[in-house]
Amino acid sequence: MTEDAVGQCQLTLVCAPAGYGKSMLVADWATRAAARGEPVAWLSLHEQDDRPHAFWSALIEALVLAGPSTRTEQLEELSPPSQGTEPRFVTKVVESLQVAGVRWIVLDDVHLLHDDEVLRGLDILLADLPPEVGLVMTCRSEPPLALHRLRLDGSLSDVRGKDLAFTDVEALELFAASDLPMTAEAISHLVGLTEGWAAALRMAAVAARVGGDDPAEVVSTFDGDLRSVIEYVLTEIVHRLDPELVEFLYATCAPHHLSIDLAAHLSGRPDAGALLDSLLRANGLHMVLSGRRRPSARCRPANDSRSRWPQRCSPQPSFSGPSPGATWSRHCRTARSSTSP
Repeated sequence: MTEDAVGQCQLTLVCAPAGYGKSMLVADWATRAAARGEPVAWLSLHEQDDRPHAFWSALIEALVLAGPSTRTEQLEELSPPSQGTEPRFVTKVVESLQVAGVRWIVLDDVHLLHDDEVLRGLDILLADLPPEVGLVMTCRSEPPLALHRLRLDGSLSDVRGKDLAFTDVEALELFAASDLPMTAEAISHLVGLTEGWAAALRMAAVAARVGGDDPAEVVSTFDGDLRSVIEYVLTEIVHRLDPELVEFLYATCAPHHLSIDLAAHLSGRPDAGALLDSLLRANGLHMVLSGRRRPSARCRPANDSRSRWPQRCSPQPSFSGPSPGATWSRHCRTARSSTSP
């Protein structure tokens, strides 16, 4: 089971788009680990932690809260540098971990870390982490850390979106838990439509519960075109992208499948291939083969699962889309591109 993949190596990377239940998965695992007597230091990151002093202060606080009070004095005495990351300080953190009694560290939402000094310090920590301490990271896109070494020596296990996607059996259980019995055929259709995306399945369950006297009929006609789905995708995915990528998405969002050539035609961007690569690295798109040699991309929405573990929320940036006239023009260009020989 996917839950068993967490904690099997010293480092676990749970990397998937929004809505796949990363935090919930790790929170369930952390609850079981704590019940086994394995202290877990949980740090939910937010944008303000993307500074060395803030990051290390928050991490030390989480470690002190998790460890036995009789063994965390050394951690409490640490004072992070006010500027940058000093390797000597990270070494002191590692030395303190050896006696702190913390078995696991969880860093939730590591994709929010971009500062070079923060990432450099985290790289040092990963390289020198005591063998008796494990670390679990959740993220929406792979962090720019030196993880290849850890993969090569077997110290890192990966949990990806495909591992977190619901199967037909799991989706049946989800609807049954909501007192919404469904046929296997209806669930199979829904899982295929949503590609097992947990957020969409839960929204379909809500729609079935409130959508009328025949929940099965609501599910059979569910196409993801619900206001809640749209708002979720905009808030949790689109709004978090760079403005340049958002503009590119709006220019190319009409076709279901998007080749590099078509993306360049719709957006007027000769660097469309590079922009698609950026979206793929951010887990914003899903690559599929178009049946020819050239790949095409398809938008793949991807929920901040809530759990009893502490969570911190970051503010959402303001956003405005293109004008209706631009949307009409884009659809016309798509139609011409689709029908041209």
